[in-house]
Amino acid sequence: AKLRGSEAAWHWLDPAERESQLTALHLSHCHALRDGLTDLVARCGRGLRTLELAGCKRLTDNALRSIAEGAPDLVALDLGAIKSISVRAVDELLERKPSLRTLNLGGAKVATDMVMNQLAIAHPHCRIYRR
Repeated sequence: AKLRGSEAAWHWLDPAERESQLTALHLSHCHALRDGLTDLVARCGRGLRTLELAGCKRLTDNALRSIAEGAPDLVALDLGAIKSISVRAVDELLERKPSLRTLNLGGAKVATDMVMNQLAIAHPHCRIYRR
């Protein structure tokens, strides 16, 4: 099952819908999305493999910590154009998520050449890119 946009975010709030048939969640540019909802995604997303959060401007390092703690099968994450996350939080996420195979940081404040190279060297299990 795949859900997109703000209706996907509210899907997670319905306890009847929390069983993990959901493999992909696309919430890009959902400006209402905050760290608390990401906590819920991390706790409920047992089968979640793809999570797109590009342009969710209210997300912070706390959102990355929540994702690192949950969603054990996550293999693809899009954090493009998020300006309020730190290099340290991205590094911690990659350290705690060896299942993660692709990470988009395009347009994110942390996506400098130097940082991208450092992350790629430190976490060879994950393809880190800017699209």
